[in-house]
Amino acid sequence: MTLIDLIDHFKEGGSYEAFCNIQRINSDMEALEIYMPKPFGLNSKLEFFKTDVTAGKSPFNYNGAEFYKLFDFFYFLNITKRTLLNESMTDIDLALRLLDYAEKGA
Repeated sequence: MTLIDLIDHFKEGGSYEAFCNIQRINSDMEALEIYMPKPFGLNSKLEFFKTDVTAGKSPFNYNGAEFYKLFDFFYFLNITKRTLLNESMTDIDLALRLLDYAEKGA
């Protein structure tokens, strides 16, 4: 799943529970973080980890690869909900803004 796929899922009305089912993630997890390998890009695949697994580390090694924290999942959901009010913002625009935010280490 890419960042654009994730954005599209929620902008099209997909639920957190449906997302978790698709990704085979326990929907009861309170602290989920979104990671991506570098270089960050629109077509890069995302990985989702529990905070207690990563301890917030960035980079985080998983299956022999390094992944970098973009942001926590609830930050992502909050921003996505806000952009639903702005019909002129495309999924690509939002993805680029989120990647810019992550690259600046905010």
